Amino acid sequence: MFAWATPEYMLDRMSLDQIFMYYDYGLEQKEIESNILVNRIAVGLFGVEDKQKTQKKD
Repeated sequence: MFAWATPEYMLDRMSLDQIFMYYDYGLEQKEIESNILVNRIAVGLFGVEDKQKTQKKD
């Protein structure tokens, strides 16, 4: 995530809801990045690309 987001900074300047939102979005971003990486590796190994999936909206 970000280098400025130290535990001290977050506890001093952010509300608890903001801290949870920050980590939720960060975890979601890391999950998306890992899915992209795994899919690219699969395409490289097997040479088959899946059709594009549409992104879900919450």
